[in-house]
Amino acid sequence: MTANTKTYGKISIPAGKNLDEWITELTSDYSAVYVTEKIRGAIIPDTLSADTAPMFSEIFSRLSHSPDLKTERVVLLSGLQNLPSSGSLFYPCQENVIFQRVLPAMDLLALLPDTPPFHETGRDNEMFAERFEAALPFIEKLFPDAAVLPLLADGTKGSKISKALKKIDIRRNDLVICVTAMSQGLSRSEANNKDAAIMTSILAQADNISPADTINANVLNAMTCYSLSRRLVPHIFKNDHIGSCGSSRIRVNGYMGTGYLL
Repeated sequence: MTANTKTYGKISIPAGKNLDEWITELTSDYSAVYVTEKIRGAIIPDTLSADTAPMFSEIFSRLSHSPDLKTERVVLLSGLQNLPSSGSLFYPCQENVIFQRVLPAMDLLALLPDTPPFHETGRDNEMFAERFEAALPFIEKLFPDAAVLPLLADGTKGSKISKALKKIDIRRNDLVICVTAMSQGLSRSEANNKDAAIMTSILAQADNISPADTINANVLNAMTCYSLSRRLVPHIFKNDHIGSCGSSRIRVNGYMGTGYLL
């Protein structure tokens, strides 16, 4: 990622480490006992820090220890928070110079321009690099030859997002990764309640996560629909609340490392 000349604040590297060494460490954490866990879908945090790193490691270590499971395409999914529904999914144009700087060695998987529900964004649009910055070092290390398709959804319902994914003809050698948070900006007790409801829905494969629980409900519900269509089994490997000091009390965001297994 040395070609990237701009960062978006989604990665905080621990003192005394560089990014490449840290990613190698996080993807080398598990023994061969995990090789039987074949991940074809995942939910990971939208920020990479010392606090969220174990959730990334739970997913990408398993992927790195599955050499017999090829990954030809990686679909990255995230939400455009607080935007109304247009029924569309947005992807960057091939000449998006910002995203290509972030992943200079990888090819973007292009869809036909303006083929509903997919719509191409402008050449200089930065939102893809910002939303997926935390995931990109892992994708680049583990899947350097894979085609990558970053998709952003506005307020479109999860069921519609899932139907759109079917148009891409996702197969066994494709990996779908949702980059998002669960609850955001709540007290720890509030976050515990909200995230418990979210994780219960994910494990039950019920696409009924409410916008009252998280503004990212639609992309999380889309992952449930996706997992059902491919007969994948969800497993929450790790979750946590990461805090930051507000003006009067500690506020936290809820994150998880969830894999959808063959």
